Amino acid sequence: EFMKSLPYFKGVGDIQLRKIRYLFVKEEFAKGQFVFKVGDTPKWVFIVRDGEFKMDVNIKEHMLSEKKAIENIMKRKINPTEKRKWLPSNLGNKFIQYAVLCRGQMFGEDDAFMNRKYTASVCCKSISGELYKVSIP
Repeated sequence: EFMKSLPYFKGVGDIQLRKIRYLFVKEEFAKGQFVFKVGDTPKWVFIVRDGEFKMDVNIKEHMLSEKKAIENIMKRKINPTEKRKWLPSNLGNKFIQYAVLCRGQMFGEDDAFMNRKYTASVCCKSISGELYKVSIP
């Protein structure tokens, strides 16, 4: 059983797992079809059932979020002279492949739980793919 094999559901009893399973909706994707794009409002959290899905991030936005994370860890603001190291002026609106998501991997949860728009785009990389998705409140 696929759901039972996932680390997210380890220790969950069979009865509870059957109840959880009813919350998930299966959706199939063709190669190149988007699951969601940067800026879309999160409505779902996804788990890969079959296939591969490519996650792309905007370089500039990703670097800004990394900078903010480091500032929080260091509990200080990065001064203006350091800022240039973080944001080269020629980045523009370029996207890079951030991850390839495979069977059993969850995605979309960070943005959903942080109550922000999706910060990445995800599309099907393999010939076909299948996701389980659960709606968020």
